[in-house]
Amino acid sequence: MFKLRSFLGLTFVLFFVTGIFASEQQNKGEEKFCTCVKTTQKRNLYELDLSLLNSKFERVYFLNQLFKTHELVIMDSDPESATFSIGSSVKYPQEHVQLIVSGLKNEAQKKASTWNKSQIDSWMKECDKYYSNKKQ
Repeated sequence: MFKLRSFLGLTFVLFFVTGIFASEQQNKGEEKFCTCVKTTQKRNLYELDLSLLNSKFERVYFLNQLFKTHELVIMDSDPESATFSIGSSVKYPQEHVQLIVSGLKNEAQKKASTWNKSQIDSWMKECDKYYSNKKQ
């Protein structure tokens, strides 16, 4: 009986440790787009990894949609930077903010993959507030 309990206990520990190790490896492989970097009594501050948006169109589309959200405060406005800072009231859970940001990122990437060059050029000509004053 003692051997069976030891075997079952050891088996449980191995499965538990293996599961933790596997989820740690999975998390290391994922690139985090939105990370909460600071929390105060009133606000959560996040850093966005804009390098995960592959084109100028994706960045501009994403930022235009981000500015339309009422939950987020935009801290930066340079789509060429590698990172971008936003804030939100602590009344919005971090998971909620990360879902909003992730959804906007996915929307920008979907538009980039489904729109043709003419549609993208037309949209950029009308909506690009960031690069229009810079030489391209």
